[in-house]
Amino acid sequence: MRNFLLSLWCIVLMSVAVSAQDFTVTPSPVSIGGDANASSIDASSKVVNNTDNTLNLRWERIVISIPDAWDTAICDNVLCWSPQTSTKEFTLTPGEEGDMKVNYRPNGVAGMGEVNIRIYDPLDSLNTVQEHTYICNATLVSVEEPEQENFTIYPNPATNFVVLPDNNRIQKAVLYSITGRKVQVFDMAAVANRRFDIVDLMRGTYLLQFLDENSATLHTTRLTKR
Repeated sequence: MRNFLLSLWCIVLMSVAVSAQDFTVTPSPVSIGGDANASSIDASSKVVNNTDNTLNLRWERIVISIPDAWDTAICDNVLCWSPQTSTKEFTLTPGEEGDMKVNYRPNGVAGMGEVNIRIYDPLDSLNTVQEHTYICNATLVSVEEPEQENFTIYPNPATNFVVLPDNNRIQKAVLYSITGRKVQVFDMAAVANRRFDIVDLMRGTYLLQFLDENSATLHTTRLTKR
């Protein structure tokens, strides 16, 4: 009888071990660093279905510790969920590899966060529960303040002419009415003194859009014609 019970217990242990390997999560634990001013920092791993069957699993987010100003969200193979979502079910087909990551949002505050993700089969939670740790260390990265570009026009309000900014990046300036209609285009290469005639322009308020050599918008300012 004793040998029978011992054999039965060994079978149970082997069954648990095999079941626990139905899926694996790598790497684990995950530790990531990043800039606290970034919109998000992802602590990423992959969850893999090691079986020949489709697995219907559930994850739960367990926040161990984060600074008060931080938010966290979980991304799985379906979606990056909102910070308010703390648990979801997801499916992995045989051999499928899916995302499993903690999306840290430091909101400009330096600090360290630790979140655990618990993953299990809801129908077999006793044998499949795995818990993995995701750590984020967010620091404030010092960067040099960029030199402020010149986008000043004068006179403004203007009557007969306007002088565009002394800015080498500006290749063209497009004048729009307040309703969005294109009114005039100023080509910086056409004149040496950056002075353009607006005497025939109707009185009113306009938007002046500065473009670079690739026609990308650098800045938009307001011009008043009187």
